[in-house]
Amino acid sequence: MITERHESTPPSSDDVDREEMLWGTRQELQINKWKEEAANKAIHHTKRQNRYKMFYNALMLPLVILPCISSAITMQVSERVNVFLFLATGILNGVHGFLNYGRRQQEHGDYSNLWEAFVTDIESEMCKPKRSRVACDVFLQKTLDQFQKLSATEPS
Repeated sequence: MITERHESTPPSSDDVDREEMLWGTRQELQINKWKEEAANKAIHHTKRQNRYKMFYNALMLPLVILPCISSAITMQVSERVNVFLFLATGILNGVHGFLNYGRRQQEHGDYSNLWEAFVTDIESEMCKPKRSRVACDVFLQKTLDQFQKLSATEPS
């Protein structure tokens, strides 16, 4: 019974059978572990976003320039050159539609922001004095649920 007094607070007024878990080192370490993992995931998604942005720009530039060039030089070059330029444009357009770097860039940017918001939520709660924080068991469950949801739905 002595350990229970150190592990929980008195029952709340609306549920006399429920005892709240107190904040301890073990719980703070777990929260900080999730925070660090989330911060690493935010960095990962930011890197992926930048990578897909580079691929998107590298693919879109020729898609814009090739039709402009081919329409400008239609009369000056042979028909074969025009056919080649339009064929190259069509192939690049197909690759662009299939790989969809723009959508991937957006998804990774969104998840980078979501993970950063998750880290901020944890930091804002953990900077409070222990007496002013949300009940430990409630915060642990909320944080775990949010962590698992983000992990399950994030792009790879």
